[in-house]
Amino acid sequence: AGLCTIAALAPANSTYSAATVTQSFNVLPAVIKVTAASPTITYGQAIPTLTYSLSGFVNNDPTSVVSGTPTLSTTATATSNAGSYPITVATGTLAATNYSFLFAPGTLTIQPASQATLMLSAGSSLTYNQSEILSVTGGNTELAVTYTVTGNSGGSCSVSNGQLTANNGTGSCTVSATMPGNNNYNSVNSNLVTVNLQPASQTITFTTPPPATAAYNTSFTVAATGGPSGNPVTFASSGIGVCSVTA
Repeated sequence: AGLCTIAALAPANSTYSAATVTQSFNVLPAVIKVTAASPTITYGQAIPTLTYSLSGFVNNDPTSVVSGTPTLSTTATATSNAGSYPITVATGTLAATNYSFLFAPGTLTIQPASQATLMLSAGSSLTYNQSEILSVTGGNTELAVTYTVTGNSGGSCSVSNGQLTANNGTGSCTVSATMPGNNNYNSVNSNLVTVNLQPASQTITFTTPPPATAAYNTSFTVAATGGPSGNPVTFASSGIGVCSVTA
């Protein structure tokens, strides 16, 4: 690179003297492209060492014809939110005799991180029509958790406003929880918890109880009510040969 001058010469003869004319032109430097690398990290990680690459060498020149290093910088820090941040590149100490430099910026991408493990707690069993409040530990966003009944095995459960209710007295149901993500964290699903379902207890009350005592070979009427199952109340005697129940 530099100024090149060409001279044209006409020698003298018997008639004319010698003549000379010159013309100059510039040989411009070739262009080396300095490209900043574009790394990707996860939210919360340290900013990595910024790197670059060189391209555009001519005449089989080795990379050693360039000395020094460029200046690389980004606006992102270790506490920056997830997103894209520019990486700028400048001359720094770069130098090369026959080259100029073209700078191509890069981008630092910070991706959302995974949340901490989300653990769902639920009772080991529920009786029919019984409810319990579900709860979780873990996660990072502290956003409202969504609870879902993911399966029923011979039983039925429902969940509303974080409260799990047994709609049956047999089988089981499986429950999970999800904590939503935000700009810096992905959503996270909890462990699966299986809740066994059990029948609820019934209470039966004698409306016409048996007398305290009864004479041999006498009869009396008894009646009872209760039992939310809706099944008819039946009667049985435990003193076989002492008393009996009919109709």
